[in-house]
Amino acid sequence: MKKLFFTLLLGALLFGCITSETEWNPENFEAFPTPTPTLNATVEPSPSPTPTLAPSPSPTPSPEASTTPPSTTTPTATPEIPDCYLTVQNLGEDNEKRVIVHYNMGDGNVYIRCNGSEDWQQVTLDTSLVAFVDCAYEQDETQNTFTAQATSNNAECSATVTIPIKSGSYAFAVTPSSESFIIDKTASNTTTRSYNATNAGDAELTGFKCYSNQPWAVLSTCPSSIAVNASQNASYTFNASGLSANSYSATLTFAANNAENRTVSVTLSVTQSTPAPTPEPPECSMTSANPTTMNRSQGGQNTSVITLTYSNFSGTLTPVFSSTLGGISNGDASCGAVPNGICTATWNFTSATAGNSSMTAALSGTACTGSVNVEVKD
Repeated sequence: MKKLFFTLLLGALLFGCITSETEWNPENFEAFPTPTPTLNATVEPSPSPTPTLAPSPSPTPSPEASTTPPSTTTPTATPEIPDCYLTVQNLGEDNEKRVIVHYNMGDGNVYIRCNGSEDWQQVTLDTSLVAFVDCAYEQDETQNTFTAQATSNNAECSATVTIPIKSGSYAFAVTPSSESFIIDKTASNTTTRSYNATNAGDAELTGFKCYSNQPWAVLSTCPSSIAVNASQNASYTFNASGLSANSYSATLTFAANNAENRTVSVTLSVTQSTPAPTPEPPECSMTSANPTTMNRSQGGQNTSVITLTYSNFSGTLTPVFSSTLGGISNGDASCGAVPNGICTATWNFTSATAGNSSMTAALSGTACTGSVNVEVKD
């Protein structure tokens, strides 16, 4: 209907337009023609068409639409960032470590140093992108920490290395480590023994102490410190006055700061033997002269045999005689066996002064008691 209406309207408009065709010549040509008024065409409005009710939508659902899944876009891979990390492996000694670097990409050479203050060492990554260096760190009486580092054109990384206290820094030995000895209470109740402590470490030993687990082992001297490579003596006095005859044990303990203790095992045997009798002192005495009177003017005898006795002597016996009037020994002095016996000697009065001669003697340095008299007459 709408199409028909607009077709009629267009035809009416075209029909109402009057056009005249005039032949053109120069005479009747107007340069500026007077405009001809346009005929006014009145167009009667068409009656409005009766509206047609639009059909109600059917409650029956339309056929199910085909849903096209959205297109899936493949994500672009993020490029991997170069990275590395360090691990530390223990070697033989506490201060010996292997510093290992692990890279996630790269090839060729990397640089590792055991500590931030040391020079770099150039190493080559293996096929697993791993390289390492072996390090020996300073170790002393304190715990030390170091920073190991690795670097390349790709990445840098570091790790902390902790070195414990050097166990060998504080060490010492004590000799002897054990001993046995005897105290004979008959001779003495006490004896003093010495023990040598030697610093076998790398640092001075301080706070040195000495102990005993028995009251009869009494500390006498103990060093307070021992320098490196030096030795000091400690001494104990062992007192058996309160002990009966028997065997006893004690442990002596030696200690120093930061060092392992050392011990000495002592075995004491206490005895009490019967005292030996005190020997009697050597003695000798003059006993006789034969004859006791000589008359030289009548051609009588000029010699006399002198006798002495002795006891408690030992060793070689050597008698020496003398006279107040002079004279000489004939050299025939002789003695019996030790410890007891007699000695004799012939004394020649030929050169002696006349008178009463008092004869004395000594035996092996011991003066003999008493004297004998010999009268010499001319």
